[in-house]
Amino acid sequence: MRQKLSLKYGRQEITCTYEGNELQLLVPRQKEPPLSDEQILHALKQPINSPPLNEIVRPGQKVLIAVSDITRTTGMDRILPPLVQELQECHVPDGRIRFIFAVGNHRAVLSEEAKTILGNEIYNSFDILNHHSSEEQGLVKLGKTAYETEVSINKEVIESDMVILTGGVGFHYFAGFTGGRKSMAPGLSSYGSICHNHLLSIDFERGCFADGVAPASLDSNPVHKDMMEACAMVDPDFIVNSVVNEHQEVVGLFAGHWRDAHLQTARCYSRSHFVPVAEKRELVIASCGGFPKDINFIQAHKTIQHASRCLQEGGTMIVLAECNRGMGNEDLISWFPIHSAQQLLTRLTNAYHLNGQTAFALHTMTSRYKVIFVSSLKPSMVKLLGLTPASSVEEAVVMLDRKLRSKKGFLIPQGAETLPCIQERI
Repeated sequence: MRQKLSLKYGRQEITCTYEGNELQLLVPRQKEPPLSDEQILHALKQPINSPPLNEIVRPGQKVLIAVSDITRTTGMDRILPPLVQELQECHVPDGRIRFIFAVGNHRAVLSEEAKTILGNEIYNSFDILNHHSSEEQGLVKLGKTAYETEVSINKEVIESDMVILTGGVGFHYFAGFTGGRKSMAPGLSSYGSICHNHLLSIDFERGCFADGVAPASLDSNPVHKDMMEACAMVDPDFIVNSVVNEHQEVVGLFAGHWRDAHLQTARCYSRSHFVPVAEKRELVIASCGGFPKDINFIQAHKTIQHASRCLQEGGTMIVLAECNRGMGNEDLISWFPIHSAQQLLTRLTNAYHLNGQTAFALHTMTSRYKVIFVSSLKPSMVKLLGLTPASSVEEAVVMLDRKLRSKKGFLIPQGAETLPCIQERI
């Protein structure tokens, strides 16, 4: 049969014709309309398990608002103006309100990116900072978690009278969900804190991810629990977390206590983004969902993790990810080629590095599946990663043998936001 494919690639939409057996479409079930300005304001004024801002903010307080970087879609350009208005009505002058990009170990946010994230009005009116995880003079040590993570946080957090976290919620392949506590840890943490926390995701004795480490997993996830402990050392005053649809429109907003509002956001997101499937299949074609989900390889590889959940062992996936900003961290390529999982784990044991963990996560995929990768990365680099490069969807499809195309497969247009789940048969 002939099937028309329409898939996002960066800021483009690519269409082509697929000739083969049925590709079952897997998409989030989210149908909520975008929130109005009135609904956004209502969410801010009716917080979850927290007094409203006008009861907890004092006139003249120094307020720090943490914001995500360009790799996350959050809708903050719509949400921040009414949030600032609430603070102004509490008699906090503009000069006492600062924004900080909670970038963790990501690079600093560029000026043009900051304008996009914050909106021109906020960008032009307030002091804006970038967190730097390796600048010791800008960090304050707070103590250790039960997991022995030495927690060091940006000193601006400690020196502020009020701390407000913001962010969007989505699946995270080893922390369970983005948003919430992640704006503090790793968002505003030291590089050492981040490394020790992320190290908890790997079971070195078994050579695999630790128990409980998976997308949408919180209760038994040591990475999440450690992040929660670190965030509790600061105990932020308020949080604003959003759910954003494929058009980057805000369709859900949850404000209030940093722990409870995040949990409700995660539950809301899960209800619409878990996609049940009856069986695994031998072929998956997936797009990350376009910019910024495929801004770089580190972000794009999360779609490979999601797509694998409905792929048979030894199966093939085609993944579209423009990666116009390269790898995301150029040091990542130094961890390749990977000759064996044990070789990589030994290297990680001797000198843990965040990019080494990403390399390990990718190797768990490339050792089990064939991944044909459509991107703007150099083919030689794609091969070094253990993937098969293709310059277009058409070229990728040609690489599939006739027998594979005769099998049923899955089509996932929003791979970063779609979590396939095998239904239990009763």
